[in-house]
Amino acid sequence: MGNTIVGGLKCALSMSIIFAAIGGRGGPLEAMIIAIFGTILYEINRQILTLFSVNIGGSTTIFEFGGLAGGVLAILLALTRHKDVIFNHSFYVSHKFNATFAMVGAAFIWVFFPVLNMDIPGTLFIYTNGGISTVISISAAVVAAVGFSLVLNGKLEFRDIITAPIAGGVIIGSSSTYIYNPLQSLLLGSGAGILQVLFNLLEKQMGNRPMWSNGVLFLFGVQGFLGGIFSAVMRAINQSQDSYSSSYAALPSMYRFDQRGQVSATFVTLGTGVATGLILYVLVAIFNNEPIEDLYHDRAYWIIDEDGISERVFSEASESIEVS
Repeated sequence: MGNTIVGGLKCALSMSIIFAAIGGRGGPLEAMIIAIFGTILYEINRQILTLFSVNIGGSTTIFEFGGLAGGVLAILLALTRHKDVIFNHSFYVSHKFNATFAMVGAAFIWVFFPVLNMDIPGTLFIYTNGGISTVISISAAVVAAVGFSLVLNGKLEFRDIITAPIAGGVIIGSSSTYIYNPLQSLLLGSGAGILQVLFNLLEKQMGNRPMWSNGVLFLFGVQGFLGGIFSAVMRAINQSQDSYSSSYAALPSMYRFDQRGQVSATFVTLGTGVATGLILYVLVAIFNNEPIEDLYHDRAYWIIDEDGISERVFSEASESIEVS
């Protein structure tokens, strides 16, 4: 699918995840470096994985790769170039204003992920079971996350509600098309929702200031890794001669009924994702000479009124309850 519009959109999604990890700290230069070099490395990884695995929804190819590459890039920047600025910056932590927009965006997950996980191969055969499995997983993740968050915290956390549907879609991506039992989707989604609440709590225990933005490392990198592992389990349970999918036919004969290819794909992506983050960091460190003082400010890229009204109004609108 790499040579189609859908394949290009999947690549763009992975690059967006990488850039999201340095949200507020990355500008046009970082975006260009990620778009050029990240895309090349993404496609190399995807081509390797197609030799021995099936990843229709991209738990490994899209989300694990993007989450790990973005997480490594963000951590290295936080420990080196940005270490003297970000941890004391007033805009480093999300505010209620940001979370409100994120909540609205999370509502579209029920539309986005089922379509992504169904995919549309060249034969125009739509994997309807992939879409159904994804809807069940997302719904289960939200219900499990809400319940576990109430038990754990005694109240609902905004961040748990926002990230739960994403986690449910990410973890089932690589196995959605060969899940035929709704119970399996429920278990995957519920596990992802509970884990995501724990991941959010871990970030909070880190002082609410992890070195990556938007929860990218856990939400996409770790959940995508788990999705790759579980895809091997689901293929082992569900794949048979009667349920033989056309997607397996593209694999070499030695991998058509061998689920070890799914596990291999997960660990190959672990290596390529980390390596991509290191390469992007080196490129950013070489070419980025922008003032550190401009981090989290629009003034480096947008025209601000001479009296600072535009910047001041946005700042005042953002100063509200910090979100965990």
